[in-house]
Amino acid sequence: MGSERDRYEIIRGERVDLRPKWARESFLMSHLFHRLILIPKTERHGDLYGHMRYQLDRDGQLALRPDLSFVTFEKWSRKYAIPDVESWGMIPDWVIEFASPGESIPDLQSRISDYLDAGVQCVWCIWVEMNQIHICTSAAKCVILSIGDELTGAPFIPGFRMPVADLFQPTFP
Repeated sequence: MGSERDRYEIIRGERVDLRPKWARESFLMSHLFHRLILIPKTERHGDLYGHMRYQLDRDGQLALRPDLSFVTFEKWSRKYAIPDVESWGMIPDWVIEFASPGESIPDLQSRISDYLDAGVQCVWCIWVEMNQIHICTSAAKCVILSIGDELTGAPFIPGFRMPVADLFQPTFP
């Protein structure tokens, strides 16, 4: 993991420092990552990354660092090494953002639009304070899941299924 000075994004050409995640968001992010990564590689159609910064445009005006992201093997074969660069010039297929307390809805909506406009196929925005997950595949198509619903990783990790309640209220054996 990089240092705190590496925790920034480029938005409309300006460097924007990222706020640290609160403890609960960090815990839930780690919990979800571990649940997703436990799915056998034969059932995943790509690789999952944490805190990877992506260069989402050609002119250096937009480089975002989602909490979690997924790139399909179709786009990036495992036989190639990830380039040693600050921002990977790859458009992820799927990104997951955890909203921290105090993050504004307009800022997160803008991020979702930036991802979708860049070519990301699916954005999950996890609203921890509301116990909701917004799954967006276009500006016009967002599905809201809450505690009684089930979360799936389709089409990227088809074997992944998890009650939303298990994300927000995890229990451990």
